[in-house]
Parts: sequence; C-alpha cells; structure tokens
Amino acid sequence: MVEDIQPRESGQRSLEKQRAVEQLVRAFQDAVVPTQQSLDTMIERARAFRIFKGGVSCGRPLRNEILFGGRDEKMLADLRHFLRIVGRQNPCFCSGDPCIEFLDESGNRLAAISIQHRTHIRWSAWGFDATLVDGVGLVKWLAANGVTDPHRESAREVARAVLGGQITVPEGVRRLHDLADPAAIDDEKDRALVIAFAREIPFIPTGDVRKLWAPYALEMKDEELARAEARWQKGFLEACKRIAKA
Repeated sequence: MVEDIQPRESGQRSLEKQRAVEQLVRAFQDAVVPTQQSLDTMIERARAFRIFKGGVSCGRPLRNEILFGGRDEKMLADLRHFLRIVGRQNPCFCSGDPCIEFLDESGNRLAAISIQHRTHIRWSAWGFDATLVDGVGLVKWLAANGVTDPHRESAREVARAVLGGQITVPEGVRRLHDLADPAAIDDEKDRALVIAFAREIPFIPTGDVRKLWAPYALEMKDEELARAEARWQKGFLEACKRIAKA
C-alpha cells in the first residue's frame, strides 16, 4: 500500500513544481518592462519631489523621514538626467534606500521610486528593476544636497571605529573591503589600498574565533598579519582619516 502511494505523492509534487515554474514564467512574460519613455512621462508631470529615508513598499515610502525636497525646476531636471536607465534586471528582496517621491501640481503622489544598491531603481509601475546609466552620479548628486548614501555613512563609521580603537585594523579592513566602491569611498587610491590589504589577510582569525585555532596555526597567521601590516597599515590609517571626513 505504501509503495503504491509514494510514487503518486512524488508525481504530485513534481506536477505542482512544474505548475509553479509555469506561473512564474507567465508572470515575467506579463510584467511591464522598464522604459525611459514611461519614466520621463511621469517626471514631466511632476512639480515637486521629496527624498525619504528608507525604501518603498506597495508604491509608498516605507518611512516618514524626509531628507530633502523641493519644487525647483532645475533640480527636477537634474533628477531626470540621473534617472536615465539602460535595460532591466530581476528585483532583489530588499526595499532599497533612499526613496524618491514625485508629486504633481496638487501634491498628489505620482510615483515612489527606490534606489537599489546604487545601481538600479524600482518603481511599482514596472515588473522589473531598471539599471541606471550613472548610479554613482545620482548618489553624488544626492550627497551634494545633503542626502548621504547609507554605504558611505557605513564606511565613515568603520573608519572612525578603526581610528578610535573600537575595532581592530584587520576587522576594519574587512568591513571597508565590503564597501569598496565609488559610492562609499570616493578616492580610487584609497579603494585600491583597502582591496590590496584585504587580499593579503583573507583568513586572519580575530576575536573569540582565535580560541578555536591551534597555537601553531595562530602563530603562522599572526606572522602573515605582521607582514601585511608592515606593508599596508600606515597607508590604511591615512585612508581611514580621509574616509572618516568624506
């Protein structure tokens, strides 16, 4: 009896999986593809904009904290310039940060668009995210108007923690390496230094993890770290000073 049931259950699961895949394929086929024309048409109707901290959910800003806004035609033109797109990509699972809300002449919301990872944008009118032509340029324009990129702020916090002794140099190197792109660290030489330093100490144990290592292995790793620090630490600390002030 059990042998008779199991194949049916397996076949049922396989059929359900196939149907789920078919539904997903149809959803992507029916999804609205991002276009520059649809974006420009919406922005042409806009008479004001607001930048919110946080991302977007269900076409609305997730948070109420307004970082910046205005009704200036030049600023709207700047936003239109930086919101140039080239192609589409499948959405990730995060909500983005920050959010750009466009308003019409009566103050009604036309769109709430989230910036995703500084490289693409998400709008509920589309079924896909849209890749930005100049995501770094958009982030720099926002920063020039007082809207700090969350990744840049994270880089500042890490750099200050290193300089203040709250975290070790190896830990600071690892954290800044994860943030080593133009939006977070402006200076190309500083980015290159962080990446080079990190590559020389990829598996240096720190903190409580050291308790799990054999003494002879720790000694070898400590020697590797000493060599890397002799080569890179002075320049790294100088880079941290610049990043902390950026």
